Amino acid sequence: MPPAARIVRSLAMDVFSIPRSTGDRRRVVTMTERTARRPLVAVVVTALVLVAALAGGWWASAQVDSRGAPLVRLASLVPADVHTVNLTDWAGIRDALGEGGTAEQRSDLVATAQTRDLSSRSVVSPSAELLDELFGWAPWSIGWEAFVQTPTGGALIISLPESQSMRDLADRLTEVGYERAGGDGDVQRWTIDSAPLRAAGLAGEGVFTRLAVVPGERIAVSAVDDASVDRVLAVIDGRAPALAGEPLAADVLAPLRKAVTVLAQTEEFACGPADPAGVGEDARAQADAALARTGPLTPYRWSARAVADDGDEQQMTFAFGFDTAGVAAEQAAVRQGLATGPFIGRTGRVDDALRDGTAALRGTTAVLTFDRAPDSAVLMTGTGPVLFAACR
Repeated sequence: MPPAARIVRSLAMDVFSIPRSTGDRRRVVTMTERTARRPLVAVVVTALVLVAALAGGWWASAQVDSRGAPLVRLASLVPADVHTVNLTDWAGIRDALGEGGTAEQRSDLVATAQTRDLSSRSVVSPSAELLDELFGWAPWSIGWEAFVQTPTGGALIISLPESQSMRDLADRLTEVGYERAGGDGDVQRWTIDSAPLRAAGLAGEGVFTRLAVVPGERIAVSAVDDASVDRVLAVIDGRAPALAGEPLAADVLAPLRKAVTVLAQTEEFACGPADPAGVGEDARAQADAALARTGPLTPYRWSARAVADDGDEQQMTFAFGFDTAGVAAEQAAVRQGLATGPFIGRTGRVDDALRDGTAALRGTTAVLTFDRAPDSAVLMTGTGPVLFAACR
């Protein structure tokens, strides 16, 4: 790693960590303390920006640097104008919860993943048994799955099971009723009317009607139309830019590499669902009072939430991408201050679900990390108010 890059990483992850308490825990930084620290923050932010400039393009590209991580691969496969990314890393979930070898273990895997809020972003999970029968794809076999959305449509990407051969998959598709629709190079294109899939009982069958198998990447790409499949293939072929090349998105995704479930969205799609004002006047009034104590929220350009799970404990991370490091530093403190007390717009308190939160700055991204109670409020659906993840 270049020396300038090491300095950038040190500044981003250490200097801007916001203490919450003495000892092992960390205390919330008050508004008075934040005001007193502003000269220091300004100096360090300036240093961060200067050193980042010296580092050239390393900073943006290094945000996605673990080549084996599903999120890293996904960012290199999907179009740069994606506005929503849903990732479920089933291999990682199996590592945490167990492989699911027998029928009972497979059922337990799916049920436990749901209970621990690990499969809220999954397209495969609701039809696990049927997809296994039709395609040989299931939570107990595939590497990962992702559903991504652009302004022109959405696509489902499946990391194929290690044990599945291309011949086996082709035979299964033919048996289901798919027809070959050509392809370029080693890419195999398949098409089917939705009626046979619907008759088989497949939920959301439309997304499987147009399918491309990419043996070189060991993935399948499916969608409701050819154009949505084509957009992903264009990225894979190098004919179109990938999300990994967008510095702000890369910054937001970087802290989530170890997560097994990820939801990342642009401002347009993330802000509204997180705002407590949407559930009524009482919640709006509580939110206004909380913001009066902490200071105002500044809208982000990208937002992400994710859960990492080792089978016993969970860690939940929220990342918010801004235009400048200064705004991100300020918002890290504001949003951390909002991650305490009553869970506005929900029942109970924030720390019933999210505890021992820490805040840090990574580039122009504010990062909040919590210990999560696995049986607590479901947060990975992306619906329901979370004031510290809102925009107003």
